[in-house]
Amino acid sequence: VEEIFIKDLEEPSVRCPILCFNADRLVFTNGKYNMFPPDINWDINYSEGPFDGVYTAIKAPDGTFYSPEAITKDLQIAFPNIPVTATADGSELYLIVDRNDNGDIFMSKFENGKYQKAEKVKKLNTRKWESHATITADGKRMYFTSLRKGGKGGLDIWYSDRDDEGKWQKPVNLGPEVNTPFHEEMPYVIRNGNALYFSSEGHTNVGGFDVFYTSYNSDSKTWSKPENLGYPFSTAGNDMGYIIENSPVFAFCPLNDNKRREGVG
Repeated sequence: VEEIFIKDLEEPSVRCPILCFNADRLVFTNGKYNMFPPDINWDINYSEGPFDGVYTAIKAPDGTFYSPEAITKDLQIAFPNIPVTATADGSELYLIVDRNDNGDIFMSKFENGKYQKAEKVKKLNTRKWESHATITADGKRMYFTSLRKGGKGGLDIWYSDRDDEGKWQKPVNLGPEVNTPFHEEMPYVIRNGNALYFSSEGHTNVGGFDVFYTSYNSDSKTWSKPENLGYPFSTAGNDMGYIIENSPVFAFCPLNDNKRREGVG
């Protein structure tokens, strides 16, 4: 497990890191507010702020990230928001925006050396919650969580492919092997596109949400039975985490920091 070091930030408190690995660019929030609660509090309204700013930083040869630059004003989002995924080259940054207690997927393009105003990705959104997203390394498929109609129950993982013009197509449910009558959350697809990490309430759980892994069989075009990652990623509490690949090592980034993981930071 590799720790990410950020230089030149006053009192750094990095949250929600997104690595654009081909561009050596990190996108993240800094502060104490954009932090998922250790348990799922659906009845708490976070819309009044304050909100943490969104930053970018460039990776140095020694592996640290330096000269953070605030991009909050560039994004022009007037509601609570967090970055969730980006294309490998950093040309597209995707965020979840909570507008009046309803999550939507927004996208900001990187043009002329800066991120542009974030716009709603209409094809991926509904009037129900969209809560998280992850894009493949080639930028051609998006996996995301949604409460939309047609699911297996609760938040499900869906995917959408782009056509030859780069437009997102009608989302497809990932199916009953992965989705359950309960909530699935926070998917992360690894770079080769053949494995998916996610949190779920509905499989072989230790307690609450646990973190799971499923692999894709390109021959049968099916996903394997999800496997629980086990302790310390899965505990008796709600474990909501995602994984960032910072080659040549993995950086596992659990969001639920609780006292059930003795000796684990």
